[in-house]
Amino acid sequence: MALVCAFAVGCASEQPPPAPEEVLVPPGTYSELPSRPIPAVGVSKVAGRDIVVSAEGFPLYTYDKDTANPAGSACEGECVTRWPPAVADDGMPIAMSGIDPSSLGVLVRADGKKQITLAGRPLYRFVGDSNPSEINGDGVDGQWHVATAK
Repeated sequence: MALVCAFAVGCASEQPPPAPEEVLVPPGTYSELPSRPIPAVGVSKVAGRDIVVSAEGFPLYTYDKDTANPAGSACEGECVTRWPPAVADDGMPIAMSGIDPSSLGVLVRADGKKQITLAGRPLYRFVGDSNPSEINGDGVDGQWHVATAK
């Protein structure tokens, strides 16, 4: 009974949930991450190249059909099933090692999600990358490229 009351009191508070913790994860570290994705990007060496990665260590990509100034995404519909946007639903993304914080931003997509941008370019994951050491999306259709910080 006490558990039910405590739960009911917690539900009645009408306070927003606490913001996720800002956790800086060194590139290449993939363990002990919170269950919610952290909207963070950094640089890591993958397949011998310095590339932009998510906090989970997965490579992030850019799409040639997108625009950078102003930031705009041309990946909609079926495209987002293969290339999910890197999102920062709780605000601005966090810059990890190798990323200039001033180069990060967000683009509000048509569905209301906040997509992370780097130098104005929207960033995406590729569903074909099953682990952080893969960059299978680089060069797909001649229009998708692993993102670099330079």
